[in-house]
Amino acid sequence: MLSDRIPILPPFAPSEHISREAGILPFGEIFNLTTLRSTLHIPILEWKDLKSLPSSLSVNPYFDPSNGDELEDIGCWSTMPERSREPNRADNLVAHLGLDPSYTRVPARVRKDPNNANDDHVVFAQLAALMYPRDPLEPLSNFPIMTSSRRGGKEVGPGGNLACIDRMYYLTSGAEVFEWRFAWSPAWNSVGRHVRFNNDLVERSERYLRRAFGLEEGEEVPPFIAIHVRHGDFGNNCMLPGHCLKDLQRFAKRVEKVEERLLVKKGIAVRHYLLMSDETDPKFWEEAYELGWRYFDHEKEPAPLRSLPPPSLAFFAMSLPRVDSRSPLQASQPFPDRKPSSSLSTSFAPQQLLSALHPRKGKYRTTFVGLVFVVFLSTYIFLVHGSSLSPALALRRVDSPVANQLDVALESTENSRVNPGLADSPLPVPPPDRPLKHDSSSFHSGKGRHRQRPPLQLDSAQELAAISSFIASLPQNVIPPTVDPLKPIDPQLVLDFDTRNPRAADEVRQLVEECWSRNPVFLYSKNMKLTMKQLYSPSSRELKTVLASLYLSPAPVIVDVDMRDDAEVLKPILARLTSGSDLPILLVGGKVVGTVEEIKEMHKDGRLARAVSEAGAVVNGAKKKKGKK
Repeated sequence: MLSDRIPILPPFAPSEHISREAGILPFGEIFNLTTLRSTLHIPILEWKDLKSLPSSLSVNPYFDPSNGDELEDIGCWSTMPERSREPNRADNLVAHLGLDPSYTRVPARVRKDPNNANDDHVVFAQLAALMYPRDPLEPLSNFPIMTSSRRGGKEVGPGGNLACIDRMYYLTSGAEVFEWRFAWSPAWNSVGRHVRFNNDLVERSERYLRRAFGLEEGEEVPPFIAIHVRHGDFGNNCMLPGHCLKDLQRFAKRVEKVEERLLVKKGIAVRHYLLMSDETDPKFWEEAYELGWRYFDHEKEPAPLRSLPPPSLAFFAMSLPRVDSRSPLQASQPFPDRKPSSSLSTSFAPQQLLSALHPRKGKYRTTFVGLVFVVFLSTYIFLVHGSSLSPALALRRVDSPVANQLDVALESTENSRVNPGLADSPLPVPPPDRPLKHDSSSFHSGKGRHRQRPPLQLDSAQELAAISSFIASLPQNVIPPTVDPLKPIDPQLVLDFDTRNPRAADEVRQLVEECWSRNPVFLYSKNMKLTMKQLYSPSSRELKTVLASLYLSPAPVIVDVDMRDDAEVLKPILARLTSGSDLPILLVGGKVVGTVEEIKEMHKDGRLARAVSEAGAVVNGAKKKKGKK
């Protein structure tokens, strides 16, 4: 987006406090890249799409020069501050990729505080300008080499076609440090909130949660609070006053506060707690169990998950300059043609994916779900991508095997938007002697099968479901203030798929069904009314009390409209879609139930309980699950 480059996602690789033996885990085995490409409308690649790598299933998934494996030279940027003489080498990652990088330190002007050369934080826009493929901020030859390559001792400067950065943890828009803490974070809003886990992984995690909470097979996982207690590399925090992480009572107090906020603000009564920690002291786990917290017992699990390595600290982005695809493109750091030392299939059967998640050694097991979120939110995986680049470009010469492989990878991402059924097919590898041909004119002009179709129009019921699903999926999702609430909303604002796609109508029908099956009871309420004092809305409070007394499973979704940033737009939209109903609005199975007084009467005579049961919610379901703990 900022530097006009296409992202190449590295795998998760062990670093610092996790052993090298934990192995490699490709990004695409955890997150759904097909959905992400479609949502962002850009090509997104993994390193395995461009280069034959050692299999992630291998006991030793690393290139080994002592066995004759050839390493490739590459020049990378280092964002490490002046006080650090060494870059963040990410040795295990570069060993898996078969690279031997040299590093060049970014200039002080790239830092959040340009006057402080030891400032860790680096600004997105400044870094993007530095690595822009055409006429960057400064000529690349202006910067001295920070460190030569470790294996070959070579000094290679940052390349124009392939850019890499050793550490992106401290990237910021310039407004704040550690921006991933905030809902307004540009990296989160542009990319992070669109990332989804693979379905197989979600189902596997749900099976773990059911066993941890003592639920029956197939029973819906209830709302729970996840508690991440990381002691290994955070142990030094005990040296800071008030920050000791070993005392579970501190965590218990925080959990109580979160519990209270969920009940008051969302109407969700949480009765399940999942603890994740690398602590090895049995007393720690005994104390946690007495608190009512449950956890994954890897020793008892039939097929425990493999530990997820921490974030790979290097990110690589490939520049694809806009050049004629028929002319040779000389890369400053080309990949040499060679026979791969090992091969990697671009498609995994379910059994292979599950086996890839098994642990190699018990001591490297870490909690999967919590660490994945920490990994994702603590690294800015994306800095740059190009949304309008021709797929007919390559790393160096268009007739090279690597160029052909890249061509096919980019074409595949474009085809996945036209024909989603092909999205999960393995990427074909073209023969080295036959370059691929593309007609890039349709890519640039927007001419394509699905682009010629008119956008899908939603009826009132579909629009209500789409908006409700959009709001329920993430609290940060808001409707833009430019939307006219009196007119049907643009479906593309609230749907995460292309509404011109031939299958869009089917996807909308599926979305409506899933929205009300997952959220059978949905309350649009108002939290406060402004008078001489701030008071809770009596009618909304009464409905929340009624719903809480039913102990519904799944828990009702409660949206305090007046507390949202898009309240001025959302209120009239809801009024239009519900025939003028005023807040609070109770939806059961996607249908408006009635006024507050009518709902109270329905609750008294049992009609409300029957209605929510018919919609798919279980009355007293949360109470029953509590007894199974």
